[in-house]
Amino acid sequence: AVEFVGDAAARLKTFEDRLEKRISSKLKEGIELHDAEATKECLDVYEQMKRRDVLVTRYVQARKSNLVKIYSAFAEVKPDDEQEPLPMRLRGLAANLSAALGAELAWCESVFPDSATFAAALWVDLTSTIAAPLQSVVADALFKPGTYGEPQLLELRVLLGIVSDLGVEVS
Repeated sequence: AVEFVGDAAARLKTFEDRLEKRISSKLKEGIELHDAEATKECLDVYEQMKRRDVLVTRYVQARKSNLVKIYSAFAEVKPDDEQEPLPMRLRGLAANLSAALGAELAWCESVFPDSATFAAALWVDLTSTIAAPLQSVVADALFKPGTYGEPQLLELRVLLGIVSDLGVEVS
């Protein structure tokens, strides 16, 4: 009898894995297109399979690229090409990311009962992705050879304030 239960549990797990693979493309498409109904249908299946962690991961995978594009547009401007000072550019990035995250949260609230979990996971993943590249952009703009002094440190302080304000706003 114990062998039968173990075999049934293994078969159920196999069926759940196959089902998850089949609906993952529908879920991805629903999330990418912000199709609340399609996503809710998949949500029910994932909930019944007790795979909420996979659902959060799929959400982040589907939506992160839009936020990375916002960062990339900021990062593509090279220090030699700059039309506006780095603090102004960084404020623009912060405003664009804040607006995009606000839109994500609003959509999540219409779909997921615990919407903050999804939006927070997206934010954490995004920040871990752009942290090092953003640090490089700032370092390249501020600390050119022979230009390490009080003016650069004061500008760095301004930049840190902008990033900090964004973090507080998102929180």
